[in-house]
Amino acid sequence: MASFAPPTCYRPDGSAVDPRYTACRLGGTSMCCRTNDTVASFPDICRPDGLCQETQQTDIVWRESCTDRTWQARECLQLCVGA
Repeated sequence: MASFAPPTCYRPDGSAVDPRYTACRLGGTSMCCRTNDTVASFPDICRPDGLCQETQQTDIVWRESCTDRTWQARECLQLCVGA
């Protein structure tokens, strides 16, 4: 039986994030959010626009990591990635 390893998520500088961050969409390149956090009271949810939001009803959204280490894929939101 083959084992399935979830894709790794990366910051814009190419560094890997911890396993609390998971791909928002399986298959292909995807943005990632902190959906696998078992410690936080309110883990993230993945929004359809690729941004992350807390599960508690807040208006705060942000850009997190992406499964493409180079951030060149069109699925990686190029928001706040510069110096």
